[in-house]
Amino acid sequence: MKNTKYDYKLIFLSTTLFLLVLIFLLNSIFTNKIQKRTVINSAILNSKYNVEKFEIRDSNNSLISIYKVDSFWGGQITKNDSTTYFPVDEKTVIDFLTLSKEIRTLNKIVDNSKNISSESIHQNYLTYGLSDENAIVISYFDTTNACVSKIYFGSLNQTLDQIFLRTEKNSTIYSMDSKIIDYLEVKPNFWCDKNILPIWISKNIDSTDIQNISFNLNNSKFINANKKAFDKFPSLRFSELIYDSNQILNSEKDSLLIKITTGKGSEYNLNFIPAKTINGECSLFELKIIPDITYSQKEIDFIKKLNYKATVSNWTFNSIKEMLE
Repeated sequence: MKNTKYDYKLIFLSTTLFLLVLIFLLNSIFTNKIQKRTVINSAILNSKYNVEKFEIRDSNNSLISIYKVDSFWGGQITKNDSTTYFPVDEKTVIDFLTLSKEIRTLNKIVDNSKNISSESIHQNYLTYGLSDENAIVISYFDTTNACVSKIYFGSLNQTLDQIFLRTEKNSTIYSMDSKIIDYLEVKPNFWCDKNILPIWISKNIDSTDIQNISFNLNNSKFINANKKAFDKFPSLRFSELIYDSNQILNSEKDSLLIKITTGKGSEYNLNFIPAKTINGECSLFELKIIPDITYSQKEIDFIKKLNYKATVSNWTFNSIKEMLE
């Protein structure tokens, strides 16, 4: 009798174990099939492309363009029918393009390619913030100015730290890690080189290249300054780039104009005007350049278009005056 009970328990345990192993195996097979079907490893930009321009458009239809100008990067943004041209921080661009070419996990969320009506596709786009009206769109261009990739970015799943996306050529909706979100920015302050003398200028000039530094305070006579004052300029930065005239509440007539000339023939004019913006009192800064022949024609054409204004703190402005004395 005891042996019979033992046999029943053994059979029960064996059967239970068998069923558990079977469930595990079936679950593994099913999960692998799902994973193969719903997860891919890819980059949003193929590493074979040499990108020299990209554009970012947001849901307000604001468009910023960042492009290579031979030895440096430049940018432009149009607002109220006025286009602002500005220098771009090269490191920010390199970091962004490197991130774009990273292989990452893309999770397939909605497969819009299988017998789905255009109305359903559009509704799916709206659900994930991927319609033409509310997505942020990045377009990448190669050296021939051909668009090699166009990605639509939508809503952010904060719980999973994932952002939804789709491509222009494929209506399938994916999600991926949200690292890219820092670069989905059309405001030039994120992309611009905030050095008073852009890095592509200061890295190629030192005090031995300077022929003369002079300054004019409040429209008085120009006074020569010590050439070594130039060595301090690379460490000076402005606070904010102004591309909307509505940000400027008023400006004064008084000004500080600094003129830097090099032995190669370039002239850099830095103008500072006391002003008040929506963020408080400051100095408005403008940089005008007369380039020499060592710049390429493409660079000269862009340099002549530079028309950005920027705010400089009162502390920085006073530091500039002190180093000229």
